[in-house]
Amino acid sequence: MNKHEVAKILGVSARTIDDWVQRGRIKPFKVGRLNRFTMRHVEDFLRVRRGTLSDSKPSSTTTDARK
Repeated sequence: MNKHEVAKILGVSARTIDDWVQRGRIKPFKVGRLNRFTMRHVEDFLRVRRGTLSDSKPSSTTTDARK
């Protein structure tokens, strides 16, 4: 898949995919100079992202409990 296809699946812009690649958030493989992605790359990214999101939930619960 190219970055435009991945962006569509994830609901973000192709520029965001470029940014995430530079930051190491999603790992492509190279075909010449081009970045390509497999569905596994996307699934791995989503697993990490879900883990990050679930880690932030207890903090918001703690904040809510203080109110």
